[in-house]
Amino acid sequence: MATVLFIDDHKCGSRRVVQKLRAAGHDVCIALDAEEAIQLFRLHPVEAVILDCGLCRPSHLDPVPVFRRLRSDVPMIMISSYCGVGCEHMPEADVCMQADESEAILLNTLEAMLCARRYDLIRSAAA
Repeated sequence: MATVLFIDDHKCGSRRVVQKLRAAGHDVCIALDAEEAIQLFRLHPVEAVILDCGLCRPSHLDPVPVFRRLRSDVPMIMISSYCGVGCEHMPEADVCMQADESEAILLNTLEAMLCARRYDLIRSAAA
């Protein structure tokens, strides 16, 4: 399927989501902070990013502008306890989801975004 970069500083909360992503056939790179996320993004053929919006606080290194500068076409899903509140880079994300939404909704959203990206890549290659 796809290589997904999952960034969350809460190991316990992310375990179930990572298990669901892997069960769906995705390779998952896990980062606990922005520095690690940027390294993994550069080292792996990441096709989508799922990140905790809390990592984009002013007191932290913000990985979103780095991701967009390196590869602006990679779909990005931000997860927030309060969707849109405190997410300075909400316009740069493709989707913002509330943390309490089900893993099934997250997986469906991810799959739709990956399909759209593949379609765009095929269309641009044919042009």
